[in-house]
Amino acid sequence: MSTKTIKIQARGTVTIPRDMRSSVNIDTGDLVDVSLERGGVFIKPVSRTDEAFQKSLHKALNDLKSGTVHGPFSSSQQLRAYAKR
Repeated sequence: MSTKTIKIQARGTVTIPRDMRSSVNIDTGDLVDVSLERGGVFIKPVSRTDEAFQKSLHKALNDLKSGTVHGPFSSSQQLRAYAKR
């Protein structure tokens, strides 16, 4: 296991060194899970087997930011009526 010392930046951000990102096949925009384990922080790539989920999540987040979402709907009938339009 390789260990490197890196500095925590503003707002708690860190840069994972390029060689480490490459070795676990993560890139800009990919999702990672962050957990506390044995007194440390553990960063694990989210499986790439569900690329469609990652893409739809990214699109949904962009829709939220741009305000192009609808709802909430108070019933399934209300949702169906909206979807038919």
